[in-house]
Amino acid sequence: YTLLFLLFLLFIISLVAVYSASGQYFANDPFYFFKRQIVWYIIGVGIMVSIMFFDYELLENLALPFYTLGLIL
Repeated sequence: YTLLFLLFLLFIISLVAVYSASGQYFANDPFYFFKRQIVWYIIGVGIMVSIMFFDYELLENLALPFYTLGLIL
């Protein structure tokens, strides 16, 4: 829970930084970058929650093909 709290705190601080640094007159919407950042945060949190409940041991069979692909790339 501490890590989630720190992540949420970092989200809030970065939102304040994006809002204060963004152009106030971009595309006639002073909240343009702020809203975009919130959308990406929601997408990121959704991916994070879905990965939290994914059984990573299912990927054990794919380790060798992924490793080989990585070496080729």
